Amino acid sequence: MQLPKSMQSFFFPKFGVFAVAYGAMATFPLFFGDSSLFLTTDLLIMALFACSFNLIFGKAGMLSFGHAAFYGGGAYMVALLQARTGLPFWVGFVSAPVTAGLVALGLGITITRVGGIILAMVTLAFGQLVYTLATALYDYTGGDDGLPVNLPAWLLNSGYAFEFVLIIVTFCLIFLYVVWQSAFGMALEAIQDNPQRASYVGLNIKAYRVAAFVIAGSLAGVAGALRAVTQQMAFPGLLHWSQSAEPVLMTLIGGVETFVGPIIGAAFFVLFNFYLTSTTDYPLLAFGILVLLSVLFLPQGLAGSFIQFWKGWGRAPKQ
Repeated sequence: MQLPKSMQSFFFPKFGVFAVAYGAMATFPLFFGDSSLFLTTDLLIMALFACSFNLIFGKAGMLSFGHAAFYGGGAYMVALLQARTGLPFWVGFVSAPVTAGLVALGLGITITRVGGIILAMVTLAFGQLVYTLATALYDYTGGDDGLPVNLPAWLLNSGYAFEFVLIIVTFCLIFLYVVWQSAFGMALEAIQDNPQRASYVGLNIKAYRVAAFVIAGSLAGVAGALRAVTQQMAFPGLLHWSQSAEPVLMTLIGGVETFVGPIIGAAFFVLFNFYLTSTTDYPLLAFGILVLLSVLFLPQGLAGSFIQFWKGWGRAPKQ
């Protein structure tokens, strides 16, 4: 039995590099302290969050400012099921992507008929509605105080928590990469480039867009559930519109048209933001200037600009 080309392109040519990188990261708890592990764990979660967003933005061409609703919703699902029903942590963790996917399904069916700025504004309004409900329903969500998450004893160890996040994020990214390189991903590109032509050749535009929303929302829910693990609580800030802006920034910095772009952007965002907050009194101003310069002088992002540079030397790598 022969594997699909999308899987062959991932598992065979790139397996060695991936295995080395994964093995190196898996040994981090042996060499780094709690603060470094927490920073790297944050990077992994944000990479998954950004990559899930780029499926609907970079592949399907849909700009959403409500992606934090799925991200924060995943965290709240873990906390709510535990705090209000007494169910174990694992039930909430597994339920997070399922619930986020169902919410994304309902939202996708409603809004994927529109596009452009209208879709962006509708998703922004939806995200703020969810944020408002989280702060207003104090008896259920804890309001501004949030809800605590009681973790299994072994997850309280920073090394074990890092390994857990690394394994979950790795499997999610592999799945997302296969989707990105599959016929489904190619169909999303065709719909983004020319919806009318895609419709003429028989593609159900609405169904593909809704499916992309469900996949992206579910993976954002996984990222949110992992955030609940690292923070040991769910709080309204995870649902705020500013949280939805972060994957947009990470994707723009890293590169919209490549799979690794959001991962590079997430690494840059997390590490540089940590550096700015520890060295300057105006981290948002400094980061805003940096993003502006990146958009002006590197419109294809860090990954996209590197690929373009590589092509200029006649050695273009396969994406």
